[in-house]
Amino acid sequence: MPLLSELIELCQTKPHMLLNIELKGPEDVEIAKSYDFDLAALKVVQMIDEYEIGYKTMISSFSARMLQSVISTSPSTIQKPRQFVVQSIRN
Repeated sequence: MPLLSELIELCQTKPHMLLNIELKGPEDVEIAKSYDFDLAALKVVQMIDEYEIGYKTMISSFSARMLQSVISTSPSTIQKPRQFVVQSIRN
């Protein structure tokens, strides 16, 4: 399985390739207590910013808590709008 950085580097060589990064987090309440959702989200958001691929990236998750962490670690403002899409894949 490739690292996310390797996938992003491949994506940069393919101008028309879109990237959907699905983030997973623990659903078990006891395990979730010790999982740092914000840190996991922040690492991915920072990588998207570092490689400047937000314009062709979507972050998706079944976990509402994970998506909230993505949104809170990547605030969107009028001066600096979020460059990627955040999408729930729950019905």
